[in-house]
Amino acid sequence: MATPENLTFAEQLISLSLGAAGTYLALRTFYEKKHQETLDRFAQSQTKAYAAERDFEHLRRNQEQMKESIKLLDDEVSETRADLKEVKGMLTAMFARIGDTVSGIFAHKEKRE
Repeated sequence: MATPENLTFAEQLISLSLGAAGTYLALRTFYEKKHQETLDRFAQSQTKAYAAERDFEHLRRNQEQMKESIKLLDDEVSETRADLKEVKGMLTAMFARIGDTVSGIFAHKEKRE
């Protein structure tokens, strides 16, 4: 086995160069791997950010649709309330015409039973 004392200057230079090249390749591989991991983490965070933004937009649109639905439902309830008032007025007028009241009608029904 050759020791550093037995090697010529050229052999020592070649040995040092090969060691440096090996170290360079090892460091380059290590940092390329780290760089790729960093890029992967960045891509993953961008994907998550996009998904969160998309989900938020879905929720916002759903809320707008619910607001519109509630407004339509409120309008329908108001129309129904107006219709019931009209029917109540018509019934009151009918009972007044025959000379009776709603409470009187129920009283007659209770007497029959």
